Amino acid sequence: ITRIHPAFQKKVFAGKKITPATTEDFIRPEVRAGVPVTPEVTTYTQLKPMVFPKEVVKVAEEYLKDEGQTWLRKASAVSGSLRLAVAALDFSAPFIQGLPILGRRPDIWAKTTLQHYSFFLNPKSLYKYMSNPEVMATRAERILHGGSSAPFEFYEAMPFVQRIAGKLPVGGKAIRKGIEQTYGRAEAAFTGFGEMSRNEMWTALKRPNMSSTQLDELAMVLDRMTGTMSTEALGLGLSQRQFESAFGFFAPRYTRAGLALVSNIFQGGLTGAEARKALGGMMAGGATMYYGIAKALGQEPNFD
Repeated sequence: ITRIHPAFQKKVFAGKKITPATTEDFIRPEVRAGVPVTPEVTTYTQLKPMVFPKEVVKVAEEYLKDEGQTWLRKASAVSGSLRLAVAALDFSAPFIQGLPILGRRPDIWAKTTLQHYSFFLNPKSLYKYMSNPEVMATRAERILHGGSSAPFEFYEAMPFVQRIAGKLPVGGKAIRKGIEQTYGRAEAAFTGFGEMSRNEMWTALKRPNMSSTQLDELAMVLDRMTGTMSTEALGLGLSQRQFESAFGFFAPRYTRAGLALVSNIFQGGLTGAEARKALGGMMAGGATMYYGIAKALGQEPNFD
């Protein structure tokens, strides 16, 4: 088995529709004090304890009704296949997506990088890791605070490519099997590295006295450190996501995550502090390595 099990790709949905009679702890003080809830104020959520006005509900409903477009879906599938072919069959995750983790916590980076290769050699070890009760609890808590549960976008086209390969009249089954044993293993390695990095960093950086807002910030910045971002959470409709994947960016979520992490260094709070530590450590490490290599070769380092 080399494909990521669907159970590990599903998002943890913590929100649900509730009523004032059953959710005293989730509604605002003025509602608990007896202020009547009008028909225009209808939606409650466990994720964000607030009451949404009718205008917000309308916008959300329009977003949810966007089912995309057929031609964009097909164009996105073709683009995703090219992305899969060009950037997915390697061990680059620790050295591209994982560089901010190296800058922030080299020990965690080393641990997850070693496991990255293990996941490739034995994809079943990823299932074993993901089904560990302690890991499941950590991951669920991180996702509950807004963390990502999606695999790397480089492998989104895997089902499409395998389906096409399976329809080939000659050698289709063999090609499909070859894809599973190459790109499937690479997917396990990429996904395992990202999941383990975020989980380990969450455990290492989380503090008992953190507020819910700080935990939300931590989950967000860890996603960006590992090159992922939920464009759904940004409120982008399916049509726009399909267009960006097909024509806009080579890897839309990775591009957004990287730019967002750089912009975070100018912010305050936990997000800004962690972004500065991660990128600062990454740049310091790169400069140190360059200096050492230059000296070893008998060259004078040039930092201009």
